[in-house]
Amino acid sequence: MNDIKKNKIKLNIVCSLVLQIAVFCSGLILPRLFIQAYGSKTNGLISSIQQFLGFITLGEMGIGAVIQYNLYKPLAESNWKDVSQIIASSKRFFNRLLIAIVIYIVVLAALLPYKTINEFDYLFTASLVISISISYIAQYYFGMTYRQLLDADQLSFVRIIPQIIQVVINIFVCSYLIKADVDVRLVKFTTSILYCIQPLVIMIFSRLHYPQINLKEKIIGEPIKQKWNGIAQHLAAVILKDTDAVVLTLFSTLENVSIYAVYHMIIYGIETLIEAVTNNYTAVFGRLFAKNNCIEFNKLFDKFELVFHFVMTLVFSCIMVLIVPFVTVYTNGINDANYIVPTFAFVITIAHWLYSVRLPYHILIKAAGHYKQTQGSAVIEAMINIVISVLTVYKFGLIGVALGTACAMLYRSVYYLMYLSKHILKRNFWLSIRFYMIDIISFALIIMLTTSIKMTSVSFFAWVILAIKVFVVAFITAVIVNLICNFRKIKRYFLTRKN
Repeated sequence: MNDIKKNKIKLNIVCSLVLQIAVFCSGLILPRLFIQAYGSKTNGLISSIQQFLGFITLGEMGIGAVIQYNLYKPLAESNWKDVSQIIASSKRFFNRLLIAIVIYIVVLAALLPYKTINEFDYLFTASLVISISISYIAQYYFGMTYRQLLDADQLSFVRIIPQIIQVVINIFVCSYLIKADVDVRLVKFTTSILYCIQPLVIMIFSRLHYPQINLKEKIIGEPIKQKWNGIAQHLAAVILKDTDAVVLTLFSTLENVSIYAVYHMIIYGIETLIEAVTNNYTAVFGRLFAKNNCIEFNKLFDKFELVFHFVMTLVFSCIMVLIVPFVTVYTNGINDANYIVPTFAFVITIAHWLYSVRLPYHILIKAAGHYKQTQGSAVIEAMINIVISVLTVYKFGLIGVALGTACAMLYRSVYYLMYLSKHILKRNFWLSIRFYMIDIISFALIIMLTTSIKMTSVSFFAWVILAIKVFVVAFITAVIVNLICNFRKIKRYFLTRKN
């Protein structure tokens, strides 16, 4: 890779990390303010609505990822006719899809209030659904086509910078409105209006930066290959992601939804930081795959896999130890629900570790464009989560839905390893399994070595001191285990000048 491409990747990664830190801070600050001002039930209702509305993000990782894959080759070859056809086809698709999304929102606003009628007035819930949904439409559809174009061209920072600005502004505006005791519907409506900034910015920039693109280009055939396969995969992914809160809404209580939302907010915030880094490598692997550069492709992935497993072990072992103490501090003084659920914390952390540690394998699927070949596994994964969650939620509550997620994640992780070994990486399946075994050893040792480290008081300062101690122990342990088990690879990639 030349210096320009490397600088683009670095800038994209830095901007992505800053964005996710801003989003994570927003996720920490605003939910607590909502719980304090409006109660756990209202926070649970907001979380439920957001999970139901999560289904309208259908295009972001489904058709969006397919569009991005189809753009790699024509962008690399500066084939603007093909790029124009893909962009024109994409815009036509999203315009049609938007009609279905509006219908879905109307139906949700009409039906969901019946489920919460005992806790909230019908019009209150319906209007809250509408207030929240505006931001989803603006964020995921009006600028979706240009977002994929910028990502495929490794210009993600162009869309990320205005998004950072809108997230930061939203934190301050919402904090002010909540403390001023403004109606929660107006607070969420204000967020929706602010979240219209980014789509407008990236649309204007893209039209100015790519004058070669002709939106009126005649579409010949179907320029976006595997479009419906990508949609099928993402529909399954959305179902997988949003099943837990939806099942809790339908078969449990809004208090449990609120408890789930607090733990999920913490883990998902860290998870999105991780995805922000890995997603920037999708375009890199995609271009190498498009050029049939197998040697550099496998070499880069081998190094990436080694580093990623180490980082995931370190991050999620720390989460495992620190999440309950953090929730203890975070919900201190909130007494309308019991937020301290250690077993649930353990299971949900394992589930999200399984999801996060497989991200390098997922980006290879996207980079290679193997959507049709792998869509069956996505559907099975979603079904496993739904079935186990529904069967266990009555008896085990929060733990039941977490167990469903963990089982689903485990199935797809094994599938990915088997598929990639046979069809893309062309290597022994057990090479990847070995990484997982090393991770498990590191996990066990870290948890054993940190059990005696306790938080001295219920305060953020005491938690930070605890986190530093746990991180130091976890880091040293993970380094030692990896030096012992992966010494040859570490020496090849990091201890010698020649890779």
